[in-house]
Amino acid sequence: MDATRAEMSKVIMAHRQEIAEWVTARQCALRPDLWDRYGKAAREKGVQDVNYHLLYLTEALTAGQPVLFAAYLAWAKVLFTALKLPPEALATNITILSDELRHTLPPPMFALVQEYLDIGLRHLSQAPSESQSFIVEDQPLSELARNYLTALVEGNRNKASKLIMDGVDRGIAIKEIYLKVFQPCQREIGRLWQTGQISVA
Repeated sequence: MDATRAEMSKVIMAHRQEIAEWVTARQCALRPDLWDRYGKAAREKGVQDVNYHLLYLTEALTAGQPVLFAAYLAWAKVLFTALKLPPEALATNITILSDELRHTLPPPMFALVQEYLDIGLRHLSQAPSESQSFIVEDQPLSELARNYLTALVEGNRNKASKLIMDGVDRGIAIKEIYLKVFQPCQREIGRLWQTGQISVA
């Protein structure tokens, strides 16, 4: 691991809360009409969101992989869209974050962080605002996966288990069950939460 990137991550994490509060306050000041509508809870969520941005940014820096931060921003764009936040909210948030990090980090460190932020913003501008289902209709076992997912969302463990056991009894290999039913269903549950279609419960 590059020592400079590791040191940058430590500095950012040491100031993470104050950075998050400053960025949120600045964004609220830019659009008081929007933020006042949602009240104190929205500001608290805003601080939490910036904390998440910083966590992913420092992980990407530590790993030396800007694509990790870019992929996170693409995911967050779908989430922000589902929350019905203005389309520009996330990009504005990252731009303000960049300004704050410019004041927090020494110039040589900030130059590298800026590179990661710029890559993330470029990727964000091209990323879709909606995500596609992980259960693809024309794929093998898609019907079983869809029925299994429905049983899971309904909280019907017995039905979900029976669907799988019946599939195994019909000769479907365990490996196929894992790859073509369990894996896409777990991803789809995450997507449904991300887009606000199901709750954690």
